[in-house]
Amino acid sequence: DFLVFDERPDSIYVKGVKVGDTISVGKFDPSVEPLDISVPNSYRPFEGRFVNRFGFTIVNLAPYANERVSLDWSDTGSNAGLHGGLLFAFGVPVFILPPEGEVCVKGGTIPLSGLDAKWLFLLVERRGEGAIEALYIDGRRERVDLDKGAPAFSGWPPVYGWSIDIVPFKVRGELRQINVKGEVRLYGITAVGTPQEKIEAILERIERKRREVLVERRLRERLERELGPLFERASGRIAVLPLPLTSMRALRPFGRFMMHIQILKDPSQFDPEKFWVALYLGGEQYYRALKRPLLQFLKAGGTLVVLPTGPFPFYYDEREMAVNEAHLFGLPIRMGWEKPPEGLKLTFHVNPDQRVVTSLPREIPWTEEIWDPRWRPIGPPKVEGAVYTPIITLRDWAGNSYGDAASMIEYRKGPLAPGRVIYVWQGLLRLPEVGDRIVVDVLKFVLSQKPPVSKAVVVRATGRIEVDGVLDEPDWKFAPALELVRTDGTRAKHRTVARLLWDDRNLYIAFECEDPDIWAKYTEFDSPHWEADIVEVFVDPDGDGRNYKEFGVAPNGAADDLNIPSVGGVRDWRENAKWNAKGWVYKVRVEGTLDNRADRDKGWTVEMAIPLSNFADQASIPPKAGDTWRLNLYRIDRSGKEGQELLCLSPTFGGFHAPDRFARVAFASSLASEDFSLYLEGSDGWPTWRVMAGEWAVKGGVFVGKNCTTRKSDAWTAVGAVGGLKEWKDYELSLRFRIRSRGSDWRDGAWIGFRYLDTDNCYTLCIHDKGLYLHKVSEGVSTGDQNPLAHSPWSPDDKWHSLRITVKGQYIVVSLDGKRVIEVVDEDWNGVPPILRGGICLCARRFSGSEGETIVEFDDIKVRHLGR
Repeated sequence: DFLVFDERPDSIYVKGVKVGDTISVGKFDPSVEPLDISVPNSYRPFEGRFVNRFGFTIVNLAPYANERVSLDWSDTGSNAGLHGGLLFAFGVPVFILPPEGEVCVKGGTIPLSGLDAKWLFLLVERRGEGAIEALYIDGRRERVDLDKGAPAFSGWPPVYGWSIDIVPFKVRGELRQINVKGEVRLYGITAVGTPQEKIEAILERIERKRREVLVERRLRERLERELGPLFERASGRIAVLPLPLTSMRALRPFGRFMMHIQILKDPSQFDPEKFWVALYLGGEQYYRALKRPLLQFLKAGGTLVVLPTGPFPFYYDEREMAVNEAHLFGLPIRMGWEKPPEGLKLTFHVNPDQRVVTSLPREIPWTEEIWDPRWRPIGPPKVEGAVYTPIITLRDWAGNSYGDAASMIEYRKGPLAPGRVIYVWQGLLRLPEVGDRIVVDVLKFVLSQKPPVSKAVVVRATGRIEVDGVLDEPDWKFAPALELVRTDGTRAKHRTVARLLWDDRNLYIAFECEDPDIWAKYTEFDSPHWEADIVEVFVDPDGDGRNYKEFGVAPNGAADDLNIPSVGGVRDWRENAKWNAKGWVYKVRVEGTLDNRADRDKGWTVEMAIPLSNFADQASIPPKAGDTWRLNLYRIDRSGKEGQELLCLSPTFGGFHAPDRFARVAFASSLASEDFSLYLEGSDGWPTWRVMAGEWAVKGGVFVGKNCTTRKSDAWTAVGAVGGLKEWKDYELSLRFRIRSRGSDWRDGAWIGFRYLDTDNCYTLCIHDKGLYLHKVSEGVSTGDQNPLAHSPWSPDDKWHSLRITVKGQYIVVSLDGKRVIEVVDEDWNGVPPILRGGICLCARRFSGSEGETIVEFDDIKVRHLGR
């Protein structure tokens, strides 16, 4: 049983651990002697009031301690992890009482008469308003400045927010006592009598740490003050890439702040649909599991901001193996020097024509404060279609350039299009004030930009679509529901759902519009129907913004079609309307009373088919799976007195005629009948399939998966190529598979996930050395080897086999080669509810510790929906 904290998903609390338990992380080899991580008890009770240790005097607080603290690991507000005993803080020996009992003084007095003290070092935790006061023998009182302290001991993992400061206090006479007032806890007192040389070094270390914490606090306040509204707008849209431990230790204040509020939970869940900005805040190491999702993120139009703590980001993997992969993510960083040439006067010049960094002076000298001078500049990429913007350039006194310390690259063409990257050299980020200004400016720029355009998938129709305004063909169930929003991205008053299909002849579009007041204004073709209720489709296959087509249908069945020749939009709509689409058909079904403003209607549906031949001069016809067009879907809703709403698929943040904001729509095959004939050889199955793990390629008309290995696949969950819709409920899945090879683990083989919502909610049929095992994970709780939902014997081979899985309600049937092998009803098996909806997942499972390779071929995949 374990707990993952929402505020810090990088921290896990494993409950019920007892002395002698063994905890395995990753691969578990039972033959290896487990590491003893028991914490030695350094507590030894002190005798007397004062104890001398290492030239210091420790005050025994045991007689005066009056406060217990919570050590509950499930409570992030507790002091969980606090240890007692003899400890050291900044070179000062300190003593904390055992935290299981009364461990500190709160609202009490500690007598100190007879103590020889020139300096006191107090261990203080502030839980609210309070103070510590020194009382001298002569009656003088002096308040201890608690702001002079620095963190000595803190909760770990950081999800536990407690912190105990060490506070130095210069004694100005003979002490009588220390008074603790309010919400302040005093855990320890250490005194120094005659001054020692090392005291100055200790005070300097404490002061340096105090200033560092103060800088971090001020930066956080500045970020919240200047970027608060932008952070709110982008809430949940910023992904901070997880870091290997060595990079975590080197984080600067900004990095620690961002890691605390926006850490990415799991690389396999890095969905480009969700995030606009990804932040790289580490040194030179990164988790290579991020490689595929980060590339997908850039291809989806995301922005990667690289603010590293080391000179060459993406240079090493998490095992400290050199991989040098910055270029894969659009960062043409090159080697410069380890230190600048002797006698060379260097200056950073801020480009006046850029808009990213705006608060720096025009010139910044290279100074010795750049304590890591390893120069790793960036320059223009050697690819077509990349827009390179230098932000800060390093030059010598003669004006010679040594490369850019900061730049932005926008990829308009190529494998990274339409992604964008921003890079800042780590040496600049370390300069006082300069680094903070750059961070704030870069984030302000990035978060002020429009988010990436929306994406959609148009699914291939496998049967005939009759355009009648009734969406009763089975193919429409395979088309994802696309909900229209306002042009600023906010939710609409009345719901509009669109769907897209295609075949070799037509592009099919359907709109389902909630509408309490359905009305139209004109009846003639090519009239300005946009002056009343209307749905519209704008299509620009090549995405150049020229000669894009507009198709509009009003609820009374009247329509218009236009060709918009220029990027500037409509200049003369009557001239644009002279173009007429060939073969365009459309049909409207109204649920309500058209043009009766007094009653309340339900809605209206539009179904249309646009022949692909109308776009033959702008794209290859028919498309192939994976081809991408640009289009947008619109609705103008003028419902009674509620006012006008302009709705769209991809937010334009303005008017409709914004071709640069059209959605990117990818043509996909259909899981109603997937024989992999529509893909180019070597395709990874996108966009029908989303690869989460392993290597996938269409080869010779079959889908080949190889070595799907992740943390989840090491358990009993399929992780590989995911397809289908989360809305699917009852269906029959049939496919053929062949296991060409398997890894050495007995569970390696062909795994098929169904009712697949995510890796924490799905069923997985595992086909391996011991047969067919049906596993289930629901709400993160999974079955295991000892408690599968069902199983059946079978001996694997390298031949082709047919598989059929039927799910209806809680009833599951599995047939192999025409023979029923599993029949089971999931009645809350394993103490968690059944999974009632979800798509499918193909997996060539290979355990992370396996030798050899797992290769599985899939073909002839068909999904048939059951019932209505």
